[in-house]
Amino acid sequence: MSQNQKPFVARKGQAEAVIYQRNNPLLKVLPVKYPGGYGKTDTTAMSYNDKRSAGQVDRLLIVVANDVQLAQIRDEFAPACRRIGFEIPGGVFPCDANHNALGVSRKNKAEVYVTTIQRVSSTNRCKDFDPLRNLMEDGHRWMLAADEYHHYSTGNDWGIALRDYTLHPFPFV
Repeated sequence: MSQNQKPFVARKGQAEAVIYQRNNPLLKVLPVKYPGGYGKTDTTAMSYNDKRSAGQVDRLLIVVANDVQLAQIRDEFAPACRRIGFEIPGGVFPCDANHNALGVSRKNKAEVYVTTIQRVSSTNRCKDFDPLRNLMEDGHRWMLAADEYHHYSTGNDWGIALRDYTLHPFPFV
């Protein structure tokens, strides 16, 4: 932190979410809904850091609604973590057809990954080759953060795809 930068202070709702998560270690879903601009990215970073520090997870997959949000998370999540007070090695790695996320994870070159809900949905339909499932079955302990989760109802294609990832036996928070 630079001399002119104030230390990070979580907002009340952000701190409450992390405390609730910590006090409920068996919690599988932490639905957090904030107004725009409240700090969902910071809350995700705080939640991940808390679980990572406790040894419960060592990888994070962030699912966003579109490519614009993917670029935003890719560019802004690591600086948010730094502002909060921790580093994520390798920054944020995109999970798409142009990047070998599985190879990056196996080599421990990154621990935070981002993809779109469309990618989750399309790869979830592939029974023979599902790169996201292969990534999450690479022996690490994964946390899933779904931005705009309220749009992914369990009855629509995106909701079903996301739910399928949370129901499988790989270590998943």
